[in-house]
Formats: sequence, C-alpha cells, structure tokens
Amino acid sequence: MSEANLGSYVEQILAFSPTYLHGYPSAIDVLAEYVLRHELTPKLQAIKAIFLGSEGVTKQQRERMNRAFGSRVYSWYGHSERVILAGECEKNSSYHHFPDYGVLEIIGENGVSCDCEGERGELVGTGLLNRSMPLIRYRTGDFATRLESHCECGRDWNRFWKVEGHWNQDMVIGKSGTKISVAALNMHGPLFERVIRYQYFQEKTGSCVIKLMTTPEFVESDRLAIQRAYDQKVGNEVDFNVQIVDMIQLSPRGKLNILDSKI
Repeated sequence: MSEANLGSYVEQILAFSPTYLHGYPSAIDVLAEYVLRHELTPKLQAIKAIFLGSEGVTKQQRERMNRAFGSRVYSWYGHSERVILAGECEKNSSYHHFPDYGVLEIIGENGVSCDCEGERGELVGTGLLNRSMPLIRYRTGDFATRLESHCECGRDWNRFWKVEGHWNQDMVIGKSGTKISVAALNMHGPLFERVIRYQYFQEKTGSCVIKLMTTPEFVESDRLAIQRAYDQKVGNEVDFNVQIVDMIQLSPRGKLNILDSKI
C-alpha cells in the first residue's frame, strides 16, 4: 500500500461496496489517512463498521479510521493457537472473552491469579475447540488488566483491556536499564496526523530511533514537534532520534512490528 496505488484500493472498495472492513490496524490506518487527505469520506458511507485484528491499535489510529469512514471501530483479540478469543461490544472498547471458546486466566508475575478489577497479569488460556492438539494453561506472552465482568451490554463474561503484546519484546531499554513499554510511549493529540506508519528501532541501550513514513504534507516542524514530545516524555532516560524513511518493512505475514529491537 503506497501513494502510487492507494487510489486503486479506494476504487476497488467503491466498486465492491462492502458493509464492513476487516484487516490489520496498520493497513487500514494507511488507507484512512489517504481517504481523509483526499476528502473521500462521503463516498464511503456504506461502511457500517471496521473490524481490526492481529495487531494492537492506538487511540490515534481509532480516531483517524472513525473520521475517515464515519464508522465505529472494533478490535478483537486472539491468536493462531486458538486458546483465547475476545472482542469489543457495542457499548465500550474493553475485551469480552468468549467463554465457549476457551478458559481464560490472568496470572500475575507472582504466579497468583488476578481476580480483582485493575490487577495486571499474563493472559493464560485453555482452548476448548482444538481436538487434535489441546493446549492447556498456555502462556500467551501477552499481558492485560482485568475488568469487572459486568457490562452494560449484558454480556457479563470475563473482561480485560490494556493488552500489551509479548511484554518482554515490546520494551525500549533506557540508559539506566529501565524498561519502557511501547504502550507507555503512545502519544495523544494531532502529533501523528501526517504520519502513515511509525516504528521504534533500538540497537543501543538508552538510544532509540523513531522511523516515520509520512504524508506529502509532513514538514520539518512536524518532525521537531514529535522529537520534543518524546524528549519531554522520558527525560534523559532515552535519546530519541526521529527519522523520515521511505518504507518501514512489514513482517512476512504483513504485520507491523511496532518495535524492532536488536538488544
């Protein structure tokens, strides 16, 4: 998906006239930016909702997709191991775990079950549908915060939010050895409006490059504003260097790895 062919994507969507869009957040967000920039939202009113999976989604991405397509954005959580499956309801953006899919546990670092709202731990699942190779109490490597089960939608199942994928990998390491999750580095507001895709790259403790794929409207003052925001967020713990790049490589499966760490 590039500036050269995004117009063709829009043409195909208009020709097909879908009711829903389903895809990776990093891909649909690129499309959303293009739609907003070319004021194409009125042509896409047939889209009722957007379903996102396989990657985390930031607040900025949600807001941009919502503005571009005029539709509610829904995210779901799951994995190819098929032990946990959860989705958002029509009332809020927390994840509701589907009880007939598997058994969900949230286990703290001390090995004790997180049963109270606000407790954070690793998502551990036992799948109920895989009859060939059952996985029992499978540690996903993802962490989340438990919520109370009651929801105004009426689905009073296990609920969680603030999912942080593969915790041990998604950490920027500071000068003193401090681990800073990429979730904690999320920025709010219009800073990334002219950014198509970004990635943290770290190969030295205390130093991190922020790679930006940008729109044609992106200017040097935008880069400096992002630089200042990150400097203020972490102080002297990490030296950030914001760089503009032509392309950020996706994984073989087409996913965006938000952190490329060589440490």
